[in-house]
Amino acid sequence: MNKIEFYVPVDRIVEFSEAVSGYNLTNQIMGVSEDDEIIIYVEYFKNDIVSINILRQEYEHFNYDEKLESEDIDMLDLSQLN
Repeated sequence: MNKIEFYVPVDRIVEFSEAVSGYNLTNQIMGVSEDDEIIIYVEYFKNDIVSINILRQEYEHFNYDEKLESEDIDMLDLSQLN
């Protein structure tokens, strides 16, 4: 199991939560950052890598902490999935 940490602005939490739920990913609210952003851990398996990459692209404006990742994620060229 791998984890990635997202820092989500309060006014975007519903949108982010719906996206994470839509991919059936387990997540946990960990607290609030110094900038009043909600800190969320999202857990995933290797077979969830496409969903994680999509989340990262959709929410690239969110500050996610790659240091928490258990292994490196290579960004997929999602245009090749169509």
